[in-house]
Amino acid sequence: MSWEAARRHTLLRGGSEIRELSEQSLYFITNLGSRSRMERAAAAKGLAIEENIGFPAVVSAVLARNEDLEIDVRTEIAKALGFLSVQGDLKVMNVLMTLTGDRNLRVRQAAIKALVDVESGRDNKSDDWKPASMKTRDILVRSVTDEAA
Repeated sequence: MSWEAARRHTLLRGGSEIRELSEQSLYFITNLGSRSRMERAAAAKGLAIEENIGFPAVVSAVLARNEDLEIDVRTEIAKALGFLSVQGDLKVMNVLMTLTGDRNLRVRQAAIKALVDVESGRDNKSDDWKPASMKTRDILVRSVTDEAA
């Protein structure tokens, strides 16, 4: 069996079930490392699908691109993390907290929304937010105040 075939058929644990990474997701994970910023941004966006929610290999691949030099890539990474992560994922929340201090407003806004989604347990079938903790509220207030100053 070739390396690529082995990679395609590797079963990864996601929660209590065993799931296989789809061909499409493998394609997007590969494109996260593309030289093209448009391909990297599209890959992050493409990974944010329901079948990948909480999938460790996908979340790890997206997390690895959080320091991309391009604004649109970091924005899509933040959005994808907000969609893909399970409630309270501390590793993701720490990355998103860092992104709330990004030099670009769009990245900060995407990171703030994603942080609220991850911390409070977004219902991915609606656009409604549940109340967030004081920690997230403090980050939101600080981000708004810093922007206004």
